[in-house]
Amino acid sequence: MSADPMKKWLQESAKGLPPLEDLSLKGRQDFLDHHEAQLGMFWSRAFEMELFTRPEWLDVSHVLANGRDEQAAGAWIAERLIERLRTRPEFKWAPPWTSLEPWYRWLRGRQGTSQRIVQSRNTVHGDDGAEQPQEAKWSDHSSESHQIERIDLQDMVATLMKLVQEWADILARISRSTGLPSLELDWLWATCVERRTLAQALQRQPVDERFLEQKKKALAHNASVQGDENNERTARTRRGVAASFRFNLEVLVAEHPSLRRAHQVFLGPVKDPDASPAQPAAEVGAEEVEGFRQTLQLSAKRSNHVRSEDPTEPFWSRVFGAALIKAVARLLPGRERMAVERDWEELTR
Repeated sequence: MSADPMKKWLQESAKGLPPLEDLSLKGRQDFLDHHEAQLGMFWSRAFEMELFTRPEWLDVSHVLANGRDEQAAGAWIAERLIERLRTRPEFKWAPPWTSLEPWYRWLRGRQGTSQRIVQSRNTVHGDDGAEQPQEAKWSDHSSESHQIERIDLQDMVATLMKLVQEWADILARISRSTGLPSLELDWLWATCVERRTLAQALQRQPVDERFLEQKKKALAHNASVQGDENNERTARTRRGVAASFRFNLEVLVAEHPSLRRAHQVFLGPVKDPDASPAQPAAEVGAEEVEGFRQTLQLSAKRSNHVRSEDPTEPFWSRVFGAALIKAVARLLPGRERMAVERDWEELTR
């Protein structure tokens, strides 16, 4: 199977498997209690197909040891991955289920969770007197295992730090274009839960500490509307979801030219910066409303389906979901707002 059909097969077969959001031991065990059978079948078949193509990153002698065929070897990898996922005390990184290579590297290289098969440098003599390599054997705690662990962790941290910087750049742009200096703080508050896994992975890294805050209540103290009264919480929610919508639109317009007019209006100057939410100063007509609806649909699609091999895609999908709250319709004039609220299930399914 060529690369493109294989990728398509992986994406189709992984449908219905939600991303692993809670990386704690209990969170992983709870996830597997519900999804172990489906994940096991998917990984078994996926690694079997990879073995038939003999990709360079798979140690074929390892997984086909002792006379295993490709089918048995795929199941063997899947079983051990699930076992490690269920029992590893600490786990800081969850690639998409379709990213087979990082999962396999994690299985092979992580100290304390897997074993590494090494070929002995010694030789033995066969019945004909010729030198033959010794049978491969298991080795734990190897120096290579330590090195792989360090490299993987460094790569992961560097990738996530770039992601945070990209988000910060997006927020700075839309804060300038709208004239809303508090937009970044409102977005950080609104996406706190969705970013929690990222914040956990980047603890003690040189990143803007606001991106590392995991408590929504702490972020509320810095949001544009503070306090615990009902009207204050409502206003904070409306501003936060509006900031999330504007963030999504800024990202989506690059791939969807049909959103350009909506982008100009909803990411342009606002009528009243102190309103909750701040509505655009430009007139919102039929084209802008259609762009608004399309942005919600695309946000829902990206939030629900992690299709990319990019390891950052699960984090993108989570923050995209922060805009999918009915309060976002407050960005529209009254009649259009009611129409969007009426069609909410269709727009966000």
